[in-house]
Amino acid sequence: MSATRATALDSFLRFTLALLGSVALTLLLSVGLLSRYQRAAALPGRQPESAPSSLQYRLLDGQRVADGSPLDRRPFAAVIDNRVESRPPAGLEDASIVYEVIVEGDITRLLALFDADSQTEQIGPVRSLRPFFIDLAAEWDAVLFFAGGSPAALARVASGSFATVNEISGDGIYFWRDVSRFPPHNLYTSAALMSRAAAAKQATSSAEFIAWQFKDGTPAASSTALLAVPVRFAGNPLYRVEYRYNPETNDYTRYQNNKVHKTSQGIVLKAGNVVVQHVTYDVLDEVGRLAIDLDRGGAAEIYQDGRQVNGFWQKINGRTRFYDQADREISFNRGTVWVELVFD
Repeated sequence: MSATRATALDSFLRFTLALLGSVALTLLLSVGLLSRYQRAAALPGRQPESAPSSLQYRLLDGQRVADGSPLDRRPFAAVIDNRVESRPPAGLEDASIVYEVIVEGDITRLLALFDADSQTEQIGPVRSLRPFFIDLAAEWDAVLFFAGGSPAALARVASGSFATVNEISGDGIYFWRDVSRFPPHNLYTSAALMSRAAAAKQATSSAEFIAWQFKDGTPAASSTALLAVPVRFAGNPLYRVEYRYNPETNDYTRYQNNKVHKTSQGIVLKAGNVVVQHVTYDVLDEVGRLAIDLDRGGAAEIYQDGRQVNGFWQKINGRTRFYDQADREISFNRGTVWVELVFD
């Protein structure tokens, strides 16, 4: 074969292959075998388009999370001291859900729930467990952190039905004592230690609970806003609580003992929603420990957007849900919810 004919044949083959490649690409594009983003990359002079982003909200508190982030991370719950000797608390500014309830006499204690992606460096002081804290944490399928507990609470923990981390029962490595403070009001943990503990306990990373409904805030007109929300626990002024509405930021500043409630870092505690949940109780023993009925249902007042919604609560399929007087389920503002359990 002459050099001229070889060159011509080579050119013909190259042209044929290019033509076949173009036809194949056209067929792939037409039948949709390439995605929209691959098609854009395949066309000359085009860059791939960014995939459309959809808003994502985590189940725990309705907060926006980055695209691709898990929405159902299993939360951590910690029993937090609120005695006068324990103040100020640490880490509550990062909690998504906080419950407050009388434990004995007129002394309140807190159960704070944190998202598993929290970076909180100090949480506490951590205190002992009561049965109703187990009930509340179980609603969120949370890993529960505490230090000892009442006999009734520890008996339930021993059943093995809950994911728990008890500082007094072999889990001390996930806590530390602040020697500058007096025990027992000096025990702390952190989000990092909580994560380590959950991994060591082989707790599943995904939670199994039915989320509350959440919405974006819709502030009331300043002329109609309800500015003060008193919470009536016992008569002891040291545990008197009030929330004051901030129209500019559409949230509520927490006051305790007539003072702005701040954390150990000087951060003012605020809530996007405040719930006053009415419950009944019985005294269990001579110490004054309580059994609180979290199943029967009852009245509730919900405060958000500068408004008060009178309604009620019900326990449905293991979850407490809140409704207005027209039987519509409450949609909370995205963010922090403080639930105040008060006795009728």
